[in-house]
Amino acid sequence: MEPRPPWYGLPVDALEQFAIAARLRGHRLGTTADLTAAIEVFTHLVRTKDPSTDPARALLMASALIETHIELGKLTGDTAHLDTAVALAEEFSGRGAADPAARHMLRGVLALALRNRFDVRRTEADLKRSLEITEELLLAPDARRDPAQRRALVNQAANNHMSRFLLHGRIEDLDRAVELRREAVKALGEGNTGGGDTGDGNTDDGDIDKGEAAAGLRHNLAQSLLNRHHLRGDDRDLAEALEALRIAVERTPPRSPDAPAFRLSLGQGLLALARVRGQEDGENAGGSAAAASLLDQAIELVGSDLPPHQARSVLGRLRLQSLSEALLLRYAAVRDLADLDRAIAEIESARSGPATPAPDVAVLVRLAEASRLRHDARGDPYDLQRGIAAYEESLKQEPPSVDAAQDADNWGIWAMDRGSWDEAARAYSHALRALRDRYEQQNSALHKQEWLGRSLSVPDRAAYALVRSGRPKRAAAAAEQGRALQLAEILQRETADLDALRQDGRADLGARFEAARDELAALRAIPEADADSEARATRALSAAIEEIRAAGYKDFLGLPGTAPVRDAAGEATVVHLFASTHGGAAALVPPGPAPITSVLLDGADLATLTEKVNTHLVRLADRGDSLAWEQHLDDLTRWCWTHVMDPVLSALPPGRPCVLVPSGALSFLPLHAAWEPDTDRPTGRRYALDVLRLSYAPSATALRAVTKRAADRGVTAGAGTESGVGTGSLPFPALGVHDPVDGQPPLPFASLEIDAMRAVLPEASDRLSGREATTDAVLARLPRTRLVHFACHGTARLDDPLSSGLFLTGGPLTVREVIRHRGATARLAVLSGCETALVGTALPDEAVGLPAGSMQAGFAAVIASLWAVDDIATALLMTRFYQLCHDDSLAPPEALRRAQRWLRDATNDEKAAVFPSYGALAEGRSPLARRMWGTARAHASPRFWAAFTYTGAVSP
Repeated sequence: MEPRPPWYGLPVDALEQFAIAARLRGHRLGTTADLTAAIEVFTHLVRTKDPSTDPARALLMASALIETHIELGKLTGDTAHLDTAVALAEEFSGRGAADPAARHMLRGVLALALRNRFDVRRTEADLKRSLEITEELLLAPDARRDPAQRRALVNQAANNHMSRFLLHGRIEDLDRAVELRREAVKALGEGNTGGGDTGDGNTDDGDIDKGEAAAGLRHNLAQSLLNRHHLRGDDRDLAEALEALRIAVERTPPRSPDAPAFRLSLGQGLLALARVRGQEDGENAGGSAAAASLLDQAIELVGSDLPPHQARSVLGRLRLQSLSEALLLRYAAVRDLADLDRAIAEIESARSGPATPAPDVAVLVRLAEASRLRHDARGDPYDLQRGIAAYEESLKQEPPSVDAAQDADNWGIWAMDRGSWDEAARAYSHALRALRDRYEQQNSALHKQEWLGRSLSVPDRAAYALVRSGRPKRAAAAAEQGRALQLAEILQRETADLDALRQDGRADLGARFEAARDELAALRAIPEADADSEARATRALSAAIEEIRAAGYKDFLGLPGTAPVRDAAGEATVVHLFASTHGGAAALVPPGPAPITSVLLDGADLATLTEKVNTHLVRLADRGDSLAWEQHLDDLTRWCWTHVMDPVLSALPPGRPCVLVPSGALSFLPLHAAWEPDTDRPTGRRYALDVLRLSYAPSATALRAVTKRAADRGVTAGAGTESGVGTGSLPFPALGVHDPVDGQPPLPFASLEIDAMRAVLPEASDRLSGREATTDAVLARLPRTRLVHFACHGTARLDDPLSSGLFLTGGPLTVREVIRHRGATARLAVLSGCETALVGTALPDEAVGLPAGSMQAGFAAVIASLWAVDDIATALLMTRFYQLCHDDSLAPPEALRRAQRWLRDATNDEKAAVFPSYGALAEGRSPLARRMWGTARAHASPRFWAAFTYTGAVSP
């Protein structure tokens, strides 16, 4: 016979008091024996007492039993207790179905149990269900009536959103967690300050007193704000977090079980502030006196010993992570190797000792960084091996951690600096996977841009490392992964091939996809559409895509991955251009099955390119001195030949067209105008576009999509949209827009461009000018137009590319408006304005500008300018372009190329012979001056002819 427990035979009231006291002591001291005893008594009370005699009391006992199982499971890491908690919550919430209040309370406890089980087991289904339950309960009437109940649910929902952010990196979850935690703090009358969530120390507001609840909620809010500051760098988040943490620490008794977690979080906040202060002072992450003082305070806080039961918990890992991070920051500031020694020793001790759980990803990354720094300082091969191993182990997590791409990039840079190219390629395979995962998880365009902003140049570095490691095929895929992802994503959705679904009897999947896609497109066309609606529509579209993939179409609408995009440009070779700190490179993707090759671009390293582009943008903004501007273009394009285009052209088959997909700084350069001296040429130079036809594309994926869209609409490159005599290669009907009433200086020759277009399409063209040339009038005509020519002023907002646009009567036609309209079906847009081809500088690889915006809105191809253009030269160029398209039936990209060469090489007399009105410029000159004028090549400089580029679908 088993011995009876010491509490056996006690009255029910005494048993309840015993269990509550045991649970409280177990919580305060972390003693498993107390929590185990509490579970035994609560179980006895729940199983032996008739709940009908006192339903409210029975409900509290059941809830206490479940929560004690949760606490013991968290303390010991034993998932059996968490499984029991979930099972009990399911059982008792089912029993309480007749009582809405009881069921409401027990479902809240179920959500708590599920989230805590997720924290240990990492089964995403638990987190998803917990989140669904809490969001459902927040909408219930009881939650609105009972402030304490709502506060607990709000805190739980916030914890769930933080957990999902840390799992998938969805920024909307982080913002939602901050919003909810601010509500929870405010509900206690404590003001609207607080922090965030690093995954531990989150107070689940239950039966603790209001003072402790306020401190815990402030701490939770501060943790979320610290996470958001880490992501966005907004110092307002950091200031709010620090204020909340200081108050939480001040108001929490030193012996409280929450005090160590609060002090640790305050130390994390001071670390973040030290980084900010160091950067403000121009120091290396903490070299200023103020930053150094903050670091010392942080190390004192995060280095404090924890009680044994907390040292064995997740809090122990957080202490280790924060302490090692602080030591690394201090090493960066003062270069004392003792800090690295201590960081490595602390982590290694934790890995080998039984007292602390195995380090998590963040701790492994700190070990890798400390080993890297110490290897660089001492050259110890053991540090090298340990650093590589720690990086690799940290990056095995599925899904990748929030900072996985940055961690892998740091590893890749370290490997590249040592010339270990295979290792760098390995590192960047992790970085690209993480970037792709995080990008696909976002549910709004703004959040996608935020993640892309965190990964500038990572795909370029990856591609360069892959070239150096002898993997050109993977290099092309890596470069593509970094280019115009949002444009490619949208274009692929619009051109999705659903025939296979219909043929396989799954037209229903295709219909759901089309409905979700069209709903999202409609929302984005509404300026006042709210972010929540867009996020819901994006989630619905993502669900439809995942449903199709799960049905056996796993590659449906996949973003650029490990395989390069083939056959995106007909017979043309697609050339991906990219650069790193170690140099530049190109990956050449030919049509068909021919092998992908690569070439190194010596001298085109990132530092040199950045200097060239910065100088170019400064000159671009101030072209008052035309001779200086001309000399700058000559110097820049000569450099482009030597360091970029000569190696590329030498590696290409003679005469085959080429589509350039330049990344980063390279996307600002007029590569088609690169030149070398050649005395046999009329201008004494041979330019890149003399060698072969060159056009541009935001990405190979986008190029393939717009080419398919044009073909689906019966708009092939190099052919009209309808059968007709005398149209040559030009699509029609056409629309010309010129001379709007826009407050800009007049363009005397703009009407000539439209006249040239209408001369070759007399029966199939229209024009808008003067007061008729409004944005609304243009947008209304786009759906039935195949060729649009704008001869008007334009502006490039490099800081806000969506506001770039063309000046029309009544207001500008911006990139934002073009994208929202999405009604264009045109084969070609000619943007004969100033700087209409420039992209934004914040995310140059997203190619946000008028060409890409026009392609997103429905155009197949765009001719646009890289700088302000001379109006006479532009009128000549465009007139010749239309003649070549019509008379010689040349495809638009080839017609533009030949028109540019003609404008450059033809003498003034030769131009006057084609355009008699041009000869009027020589009237009134003396015979000698007239002869000199006639033999001159007035437009030989690239500033006259090289501004225009062709972007988009090319002819087969």
